Order: sequence, then structure tokens, then C-alpha cells
Amino acid sequence: MAGASEEQPLDFELNQSQLRIQELARAFAREQVAPFAGDWEERGEIPREFLLQMARQGFAAMTAPSEFGGSGLDLVSFALALMEVSEVSPSLAQLISSNTVVCHALAAFGAPSQKKRYLAEHVAGGAIGSVALLEPEAGHDLSAVRTGATPTEGGYLLRGQKAPMTGLDLRGIAIVSARFVSFEGKPSAPGLTLFIVDKRREGVRVVKTERNFGLRACGISCLELENCFVPDKNRLGEEDRGLKMAQSILGLGRVAAAAQAARPGDGLPVIREAAMAAQEQGDKHLRG
Repeated sequence: MAGASEEQPLDFELNQSQLRIQELARAFAREQVAPFAGDWEERGEIPREFLLQMARQGFAAMTAPSEFGGSGLDLVSFALALMEVSEVSPSLAQLISSNTVVCHALAAFGAPSQKKRYLAEHVAGGAIGSVALLEPEAGHDLSAVRTGATPTEGGYLLRGQKAPMTGLDLRGIAIVSARFVSFEGKPSAPGLTLFIVDKRREGVRVVKTERNFGLRACGISCLELENCFVPDKNRLGEEDRGLKMAQSILGLGRVAAAAQAARPGDGLPVIREAAMAAQEQGDKHLRG
């Protein structure tokens, strides 16, 4: 997708493929989601059977490459589909967004063994990924991340707390950011490192938030790590080189946030601009 420039103003016309995706997502949302969304909110969960059904139709990891079973959508198509789902169930849109972002991270930055182990399962809806990059006291400032990772035999011990996120109560992985610290808790390296953490691993504690006025069905919780052992093979990318990856991951998250905030038919300029900015940022981060 080409970036915007002063000489080439943004084109807000959708192509036929994007229009088709929007139509499919609208039908899915209105016919299969809307009749049950209220019940899900009251119960505080979305049935696992529905998540699997949703994945079979290609909505669980929309930007993941087709070679891994994903839909391989461009960012604008992803945003259009998410906007339609969010119109009837913001909670489901949150889960789709979170899982799509995690699958994007695995596809873009994961080692072949990590993709083989985790990607297909999350694309298929058997697991739902969570994004655990931000922290309560740091906001969106990645330089202020304080979660610590201490090297130990065969891997790392992680300690820290992450900001509230969706899908923690569901089986799957979380992409976690951390900085290297000594056993005494003193920083030993300035860079950020990303890890793939099984949400049901020993040392992982999920703390439910208070009952919300909305978004009750997407499992919003806080993640606490207390000497959680993560093996070497679950480090995402190189040590101390996680900042650019995290920025790329959050860029896709911002596209998703714009889509969920917009109403169908009203938010296309915002979505397209967010998508193009995220694409440009992602290309820059990947180039290094």
C-alpha cells in the first residue's frame, strides 16, 4: 500500500476487494453476531464454539498471511471488517483485534519454529492472543516499561505488571515486553526485549478488572508476572532489539482502535489515514 505525500493526496475510494470484505463482514456481524451480543455481555464471555466458527470464516486473524491459514487482508480491509463487527459487538471486535495483532507479530517477527508452534492455532481460533506491551504507570511510553527479565539457565525469569488487556482469560499466548535486570532488580541493559508467554504458564497471574459498563465479554484483565520462566526459544527477535517491533505491533493496534471508534460509512478517511500511517511506520521499523 503506497504511502501518502503532499503531491499525492489520500484516495478514499475503496476498491472492489475492500468493498466485498466490508459486505461479508457486515453480513457476518448482523446475522451471526448481533443476535447473541447482548447475551454475551450479560454472561461476560463469548463461547469458545463461536470463536472457532468465526475463525473458520476468516475473521480471527485477518491480516495473517494465507500461507499460515490467515485471510491475508490489507490494513484497510481489516479496519473495514473490524468496524462492522464493532458496530454490533465491541467485545468481539476487541478479541479479533488483539488476536490479529498477535498473529501479525508472529508472522512478521517470529522464528520459523515459533510460527509453526503458535500461529496456526491462533489463526484457527483455538487460542486467542493478547498484547502485553504497555504498563499502568507507563501508558504508551515504551521507554518507561519496567517489567524485568533476568537471564537464567535455559531462558529468562519475568517479573512485572502489564496494563489491562483483552483475552487474558482465554487459552493462548501474550506478547510481553521487558527489560533485562539483575536478580537484585537493577536494570542491566537499556533496550527492550519481547517474549512469547503462555497465558496459563506457572508464574502468570490474571487479575480481573472491576465489572465494566461495557466490554464485559472480552475478558479485560491485568497480567502479573512473578518469576515466570520463559525458555530461550520463546524470545521474539533479538535481545534488546524489541523497541521497533513493539512500535510496529502498536501501529496495527492503532488502526484497530480507529476502526472500533468509527461508525460504518462515517470513518473511512480516519481509517485509511491510520492504515497508511501504520503501513509506513511498519515498513520503516522493519527496515531498521
